[in-house]
Amino acid sequence: MQKSLDFGPESDTQTANTPSQEQASTPQPAPTPTPTANNQDKEWLGAMQIQSMIIQTDLTGMSTAQKPFDAVALGKWGQKLVDDTNNATAESDKK
Repeated sequence: MQKSLDFGPESDTQTANTPSQEQASTPQPAPTPTPTANNQDKEWLGAMQIQSMIIQTDLTGMSTAQKPFDAVALGKWGQKLVDDTNNATAESDKK
């Protein structure tokens, strides 16, 4: 038995685009940010700027402990850096 393939306009194998298929190919505009989202972004940015300044202070403290080398101060500033970094990460996760 032999089957024939028909690819002409009257073929059953062709289907018309349905409205849902046409919508899927049409680009959609990006959602407009809501005022709440903008406020949350501003709050997060403000909190991260403060955390960045705290971490910068820790790094400066570590730098000053290098010359002359002060192992005790370097250890304290290093631990403070770890603690402040963990606090900044926790703060960022909350926002």
